[in-house]
Amino acid sequence: MYTRINVLFPVNRAVLLRDYANNEQALATLDRYLDETIPADIRLVVIYSAASPEGPGANNLSLSQRRGEALKSYILAIRPDLEDRIEFHSVGEDWGELSVMAANTPKSERKARLRNHPDYKQIAAYTLPQLRYARVDVTRESLPSLSLDAQLDWSSLSQQLAVPAPVYRKPGIRPVFGLSTNLPYDITYIPDYGVTSVPSFSLEFYPARGHWTVGADVEWPMWKHYEDYRFLQVNNITLWTRRYFKPVDGRFKGAYLFVNANVARYGIGWNAKGWEGEGIGASLGAGYKVLLGKRLFLDFGAAVGAFYSAYDPYVYGFDLTQRYYYDYDGDVDKFTARRKRLMWVGPTRLYISLGVDLFNRRRK
Repeated sequence: MYTRINVLFPVNRAVLLRDYANNEQALATLDRYLDETIPADIRLVVIYSAASPEGPGANNLSLSQRRGEALKSYILAIRPDLEDRIEFHSVGEDWGELSVMAANTPKSERKARLRNHPDYKQIAAYTLPQLRYARVDVTRESLPSLSLDAQLDWSSLSQQLAVPAPVYRKPGIRPVFGLSTNLPYDITYIPDYGVTSVPSFSLEFYPARGHWTVGADVEWPMWKHYEDYRFLQVNNITLWTRRYFKPVDGRFKGAYLFVNANVARYGIGWNAKGWEGEGIGASLGAGYKVLLGKRLFLDFGAAVGAFYSAYDPYVYGFDLTQRYYYDYDGDVDKFTARRKRLMWVGPTRLYISLGVDLFNRRRK
């Protein structure tokens, strides 16, 4: 029979710490076993050591070796008579439970694939710490010693090392789209007009992996009071992409940066003053998404950028100039293009949006 004792190490460290993880209990068991077992009963002491598959491979191989040496030094400090019975195996990166993920993937791509896995947050929290270890197997009586074939494949490696199966939560829903509306637009107050609505919707597409999303915003307030010469008619379409900082955990959330481009046409009038035109713009911004239960979320952010527009003043009443794009039905050769220009640089967007995540992806 043999006794197996496992100790863990903090990430990127090879110092054996009694107060880390469950090491206090494990080392106490090892101390007691070495003190109480007579030399003749110990046939072989096998030490395995490994590193989790993060960072450069050469560093992990060295880290694995140093962890095994740390455990070996600990054992010899208690039982120096066992030095000629210690068999040492440093396996470098132990993919262990991650062998299925690594199957049929070139070595150069394995780490990138692991980091982009949708469950990486749970893997990093529950699985990778189990792979930063040094393990001792003490073989007693006359059973054959345990050995590690240097040519083991990925799947057999996990069985030989008997890495404890990770215990982590199953990922939550994995939505495909997020649909939201800008709350300040939904309840807009116009002086001398009252409360009105500026219809707006934002649709965000969530990929299965990675940190990037893409989306589109649409705003189309079209209210008009001809008798008061008051108008707010805007058709604006914005395309954008976001980069979330935190790894994806089923749903996109937390802080993000975004870049967007938009095109718009507008007619804005107020008490015989107004403008009608078209424009294009681009912005950079930052935001934060807070999850509210299983489906809902609150999304807020701001952007700065530039907006360039060609426009004309409104002409109220019967328009003899025939300059306006949207109602013009005259001779194309006589059409008069926009005569004025506007270049705005500064704040371009502010939003507080309430949304819902839609649909689920099929888990494989």
